[in-house]
Amino acid sequence: MPTVAVGLAVVAAISVSPLYARRIRVRRSFGVGACLVVLAAAVVCGFADAPASVPLGPELVLAAFPMLLLGALLILSGNGDDGGHGGTGSGDEPPWWPEFEREFRRYSRRRRHPVAGR
Repeated sequence: MPTVAVGLAVVAAISVSPLYARRIRVRRSFGVGACLVVLAAAVVCGFADAPASVPLGPELVLAAFPMLLLGALLILSGNGDDGGHGGTGSGDEPPWWPEFEREFRRYSRRRRHPVAGR
């Protein structure tokens, strides 16, 4: 019964993780996160139907759920190097960006005249 409770709690935590994953101070690592998720899935699949006589079977399944959660957080975390996508800090902006924003604001404030004859 504790395995089911922990499993449900981890599934719920993973379900809402896009809401809080970026706030957690974990360096994003897709490779390590994917390995943890695959390892946790392999453990759960390997020991899910194991008889009670198998030593550490239920404990390994119980330990797989936190590995699954940590793997999901490592994959979804926005902290660290994300390849230059989605950064909002001034250090993440390319050098041409401030000039582009200035020109775009000037263009958007420009008065437009409707085209007659259409």
